[in-house]
Amino acid sequence: MARPADPTRQRLLGDALSVARSLERLDLGARVEATLAEAGLTARSAGPVDLVAVGKAAPELVRVARRALGGRVRRALAIAEVPEGDALVGDHPRPGPRSLEAGTRLLDFLEAGSATGLTLFLVSGGASSLAVAPVAPVAVDDLAALFDAASATGAEVVTLNRLRAAVSWLSGGAVLTRVRTPDSLALVLVDVAVGGAEWVASALTYDYRPDDAEVARLLATAGLETSALGARVRAAAAARRAALAPPRRHTNRVLAEPGDWRAAALTAAARLGYVTVDLGAIAGPPERLVGAVAAALEGEPVRALCVLGVGEATPAVGAAPGRGGRCQEWCALVATALARAGRPALALGYASDGRDHEAGVGGAWSDDTTVTRASEGGLDLAGALARHDTHALHAALGQLLEGGHTGWNLCDLYLVVAGPSTPSAQKSPPT
Repeated sequence: MARPADPTRQRLLGDALSVARSLERLDLGARVEATLAEAGLTARSAGPVDLVAVGKAAPELVRVARRALGGRVRRALAIAEVPEGDALVGDHPRPGPRSLEAGTRLLDFLEAGSATGLTLFLVSGGASSLAVAPVAPVAVDDLAALFDAASATGAEVVTLNRLRAAVSWLSGGAVLTRVRTPDSLALVLVDVAVGGAEWVASALTYDYRPDDAEVARLLATAGLETSALGARVRAAAAARRAALAPPRRHTNRVLAEPGDWRAAALTAAARLGYVTVDLGAIAGPPERLVGAVAAALEGEPVRALCVLGVGEATPAVGAAPGRGGRCQEWCALVATALARAGRPALALGYASDGRDHEAGVGGAWSDDTTVTRASEGGLDLAGALARHDTHALHAALGQLLEGGHTGWNLCDLYLVVAGPSTPSAQKSPPT
């Protein structure tokens, strides 16, 4: 990662990174221990427990749950994105053969049963792809095609998750019909800004049985209503609905959600001396987010300002997207608005799981000089955006943020920090 050329913008980048690192102040282990204690499960009070962890944070969740439960854990299965410990590795973000194998292993684990009284699910984002068990005639390649269609149209993730749940023997609560213990409990790490905990992992531990009309509406949103894939989805959804047993008794509890990170980030920005503007939960086209940022910059032209939100901006990438992720696209898209701000301003996008689609990339930044630097370097900013191919642009400008597995998954942070508009104020950092 290169640094901006002048001290003022270097300070803005440092402040933006400090605000993003507020994620590190959230204590996952403490949250798991407290939530288990509320449910009457501790190392001293719990009976034998089977653990099932699925999602990007699965290894960390298993580790802290074992610490909280001590020797009470009888069996454990973890399905994750990275090979850590004994975790099975599925395919992500497009499901594939490893995902299908992981789904089979999950169902076998549950149906084998044990002498425990409780199955404890530890659920985090990414599970919809990492472990799959599609209902015929839908196949794993069709699930990958659903992901591609939603990406092409810019459909919000909840639309995709509902479609995936409608054709799954795992999601939409179907997995609970395979549980053989008397009780089950899920601790959910929320990674969706719209819809809440229910739509993490395509409602893995929440009952969802859409009727034909709802499935048709979802397919229309994804542009699949008249396709052969859409016909297979309708057939699978009907078969699933007819075959599913009635919902069983089950409890879901939320561990953390995107709003927790947003609150921590706003506090961190205020402590750095910024006037803060809370954009709330981010969803929909990134152009909408750019408009909100531009309005906030115009509304507070004098004092140092931090505008931020947490969620997932969903660009419509078309049939042949290039390289890059949501955070990289956002930073390239907002660069023109920053150039028009009339003062030093810097944008940063950061993925809480440490991967903005590209391996080793956690996000990106841009500032009010990005447009000029791109032009001087012979880089086509507008073309990169049109192709949804912003990775190379940021790499050439030194604007990529290093990434790696964080153990969290609470959506993405989008923020802009701007210095005061007066030259005299720009000489000193905010206090």
